[in-house]
Amino acid sequence: MPAISQEKIDARKESIIDAAEAQITRSGLSSVSARTVAKAAGCSTSLIYVHFDNFDEVILRANSRFIAKLDAALAEASIPSASVADRYVALALTYLRVGLEHRRQWAALFEHRMADGRPLPDWHLAEHLYMFRHIADPLRELAPKLSEAERYSLARAIYSAVHGLVSLGIETRLGQVPVEELKRQLTLIVSSLVAGLGTTLQR
Repeated sequence: MPAISQEKIDARKESIIDAAEAQITRSGLSSVSARTVAKAAGCSTSLIYVHFDNFDEVILRANSRFIAKLDAALAEASIPSASVADRYVALALTYLRVGLEHRRQWAALFEHRMADGRPLPDWHLAEHLYMFRHIADPLRELAPKLSEAERYSLARAIYSAVHGLVSLGIETRLGQVPVEELKRQLTLIVSSLVAGLGTTLQR
């Protein structure tokens, strides 16, 4: 039997990830399984495990595509010539917009849990952490004395605060908040946060 070319292997892997991504977009993470993905990709379930370490990797690869979209949107929104407050507000509003436009993909990024409690692989965690540069870089202007490690630690905390508000708005667990009101809340909170940090960090 002739060996399968790397090009065909890569194409098969992409078709499997395509199927998982499409199913997440259409019906959410809970609808995705090895069986449904294999059927949509036109392959056997066993073939998935030939090309991927486990089914978690398929989900992570699909989520990686959404991270890339989110990162590109944040990069476009971050204007270096703007004030730190304006940059942070633009980032927060962009984060909200992308979450609202891609609710199921956004949710899948945070709902997915690795089987058997395994940690996220380093390559996928790095993709998440790479986005923090959009928050960490402006901190050079706001607090130039912070080390890189301190900037990224603070960036993570700032992200967590914004994510919490956006998450509650998107998931509507505490009731529906009109989008325009959510935008106003984000703008107020982020602007106030920057003002407070500017005062505190420069002492």
